[in-house]
Amino acid sequence: MKWAETQGYFPNSVLLANHTTLVIDFLFAIPNVLIINFGFCGLRFLYEHISLKKAYLENQLQVLQSQINPHFMFNVLNHIHTLMQTNVDLASSLLMQYSDMLRFQLYKGKGEKVELRDEIHFLQNFIEIEKIRWGKKIVVTTKWTTDQESLKIPPLLLVVFVENAFKFASRTISEQGFVTISFQQQSSALSLTVENSKPIDPIHANTNSQATGIGLENVKQRLNILYSENYRLDIQETKTTYYSKLDIWQI
Repeated sequence: MKWAETQGYFPNSVLLANHTTLVIDFLFAIPNVLIINFGFCGLRFLYEHISLKKAYLENQLQVLQSQINPHFMFNVLNHIHTLMQTNVDLASSLLMQYSDMLRFQLYKGKGEKVELRDEIHFLQNFIEIEKIRWGKKIVVTTKWTTDQESLKIPPLLLVVFVENAFKFASRTISEQGFVTISFQQQSSALSLTVENSKPIDPIHANTNSQATGIGLENVKQRLNILYSENYRLDIQETKTTYYSKLDIWQI
């Protein structure tokens, strides 16, 4: 073909005449193809990485959510059993409140979000049960302020702070303890403040290690996963009181 063109039998081929340019264009095109190919592979890898990370975090949240302290359940059942011998009406009331709590944990507590009114109702049931259990040994003060009870929040996120307050509050024959709980929600922000007395007796006070409890570490992990930079947890401890305040400004 090249000989026929040089002899004038055929017109010169543009492809053959510009073969050097074609080679150069081809060589220049290779990096672009590689860049595009690697780009698509990178995007796919990034998508798979994000999907796997999301699945991991969701699974971790479910595990953390399921680690609610079982000791409370056994303590309540034992208390109901005792009350059945002395005060059937009070035992029946306690059992109804406890069944509401279990219903929430089993059916709503495993979901990603619940309505704020349901979470508050769960906490109030918890508090009422503890008030019945401890009677006059602990003075309980609560305050609830909300402007949007249909707001969705993660379930069982706040109960640890309330549970710890009752668990470690001072309560002896000669020493009446206290638990003070204040909850406020406005717009997309919420704040929970919990304070409880500590035993004056140094022997019992040394066992009051709320800051190192498994439940508290659990909720810290959940908060880090769910809210990252959008929350603040302030914990303070003195010789006589224990104080914790959780602020979330973007539910």
